[in-house]
Amino acid sequence: MGLLVGCGQKETVTTQPEEVVNEEVAQEESKEAEAEEDSKETEVAETEVPELEGYNLLWNDEFDGDSLNEDIWNRELRDPGWTNEELQEYSVEWEPGEIRWYIDGEEQLVVNDWFTATADGEEQPYPAPFDQPFFVQMNLAVGGTWPGNPDETTDFDNAKFEIDYVRVYQKDEYDTNVSKPEKVFREANADGNYINNSDFSDESEDLNDDVDWKFLLAQNGKGAATIKDGMIEITSEAEGDVEYSVQLVHWTIPVYQGKKYKVTYEAMAEEEREMKVAITAPYVDWIRYYPDTTVNLTTDWKEYSFEFDMTEKDDNEGRLEFNMGAQGSTATICIRNVRFEEVK
Repeated sequence: MGLLVGCGQKETVTTQPEEVVNEEVAQEESKEAEAEEDSKETEVAETEVPELEGYNLLWNDEFDGDSLNEDIWNRELRDPGWTNEELQEYSVEWEPGEIRWYIDGEEQLVVNDWFTATADGEEQPYPAPFDQPFFVQMNLAVGGTWPGNPDETTDFDNAKFEIDYVRVYQKDEYDTNVSKPEKVFREANADGNYINNSDFSDESEDLNDDVDWKFLLAQNGKGAATIKDGMIEITSEAEGDVEYSVQLVHWTIPVYQGKKYKVTYEAMAEEEREMKVAITAPYVDWIRYYPDTTVNLTTDWKEYSFEFDMTEKDDNEGRLEFNMGAQGSTATICIRNVRFEEVK
């Protein structure tokens, strides 16, 4: 049959049997029903946000949708980097005079003696700069001096940053009448030495805690440290990827601006090799009060010493480092009679 359409034009229409039309309608309705069912199955349930005693929920994003809400998040791609493969809960408690960091509910770090200064060095009133709003920032970072730079073994196909939720809670009120805590500087020992167990006579010292001597491994370094016979012996199975992959440190050495210090120690190795020595600031951006300096060790005991002027602000948490990683050798190193003293 023909159907007249518009102004004198003729369009031909082909008709189909009624049973064919009914079958097509039924198929279309079936597809719509299946699509609706699939939509219900893939719909993400809204996450129930827990309450925290003493806090009110200020802001959150549970990432329940299927895409990032760029009205509240700014996504920036930078140079490639580092991650770990575990889903963990990271949290920060920020109060006017103290900031505490946690991983899976375990306290990792407490900071309360920060400072900020103008370009000319004038220190601003405490608790600046943490007396103003800050951004929530989460990085998928690759490389750097701490984890090491990526190489041909880096699996970028699995470089993912998975975030389950972000929640910000706030108390009804805070005590803003805070003052910067006074730093506690320990005194030198009776002989003027700031190094404890300097002759390694205490063989029971714990080398895993953050008190006095500590032995550390990182970035594929493998080894062990043993105190015996009036010395500390460091054996290495793998030198690792960075200088601090095998490391011996002494914590909490007070250093004062304007003063001069001298470090003396004896060392040897089972074969000629190098190690690096430094005085660092683990709580002040890891600056060096004495730069990483190469020391050439021989198979005989030898005394080594250096002096440095403290030009930075007073620090009660200076650290002496012996770095034995990534220097072309796993030869055993022995150290004894370590002194750190003020030059008067």
